[in-house]
Amino acid sequence: GITFETCVYLYDNTLVGSVGIVGFDNTNETIELGYWIAEEFWKNGIGTQAVSLLVNFSFKALKANRIIVKCNSLNISSRKLAEKVGFTLDGILRNHAKINGQYINKCFYSLLRSDWNCLTE
Repeated sequence: GITFETCVYLYDNTLVGSVGIVGFDNTNETIELGYWIAEEFWKNGIGTQAVSLLVNFSFKALKANRIIVKCNSLNISSRKLAEKVGFTLDGILRNHAKINGQYINKCFYSLLRSDWNCLTE
């Protein structure tokens, strides 16, 4: 499948984080995005801008019908970023992943092309 990852830098070449396509289901035209932003750069719009650009690219260039984001339910910043860009919480899977010996719940978010069209009109 297709994967694509890019680093996010400030004008002074400081590495801020990364955004990317971590999965692509060609049959269902669904793309999974992943992202991380270093904590010292939270709450200043960098993550929102980077994810928004990748969402636009995914719908326009890759012709996605659906984009999904998965994140730890306790990662409030990641959840807020997804919601700010327009993603809808589809559900929370309990004990979905095991990290450092502990099960965590995962939030599943999606943004449909039809929702994005309404946001960009």
